[in-house]
Amino acid sequence: MHTAVSMIASNHDNNNGNGSKGRTNISEPLRPRLDMSPPRRVLFPRGSDLAVIAGDEDGGGDGSERFWLCRTLQHVHEGQGGFAVRWLERRKGRRGYERSMLSSRLERESVLCKVKLSRAGKGSKVTH
Repeated sequence: MHTAVSMIASNHDNNNGNGSKGRTNISEPLRPRLDMSPPRRVLFPRGSDLAVIAGDEDGGGDGSERFWLCRTLQHVHEGQGGFAVRWLERRKGRRGYERSMLSSRLERESVLCKVKLSRAGKGSKVTH
């Protein structure tokens, strides 16, 4: 149901003190901003872990790294262009990934799939 609020604009004679009369418009119609677009579906909620495609120059050289892992910093909606992520980096010399301090904006088209990571231990920031 669409509702609109309006206020009748009234003009009235106004004596401005010097004997002349002027017309003053004291109001304009008021219309609330109603977003009538349908709600957009959330594809990936904030905090989702995603695999995103790595460009040729980003790969490991030997072809071992064809994707990167990241965590979304905001909800990703259907039809949305870019979104913010924080990168997950492979731990050097050890198994697993950890959150980096680097964040970026990605396009939805670069997402390969949503992944499920598990924590290495209680309270750990490392994931497998």
